[in-house]
Amino acid sequence: MNPDPLQRQARKLKALFANAPISKTYGMQLRYTADWEAVFDLPHNGELEHAMGDTHGGVIATLVDNAGWFTAAVHYENWITTVELQVRM
Repeated sequence: MNPDPLQRQARKLKALFANAPISKTYGMQLRYTADWEAVFDLPHNGELEHAMGDTHGGVIATLVDNAGWFTAAVHYENWITTVELQVRM
């Protein structure tokens, strides 16, 4: 895809995400790098902390899942799915 379709798709995806309930719940914002990688900015929110006072791992996993999906999705006009996300401790 040349940059114009990617820019259009990125605008569409950013609008889609901005209206998603999860973006409002978490306060996340989506942006794209010059290489079309999705980046999610998450302002500090004490309500998303675990009992020891830091951001809960599930919130971080959500950021990773969203970043992977939106990075791939910018290259496709059709809906795509996340293939796999693993967390090991």
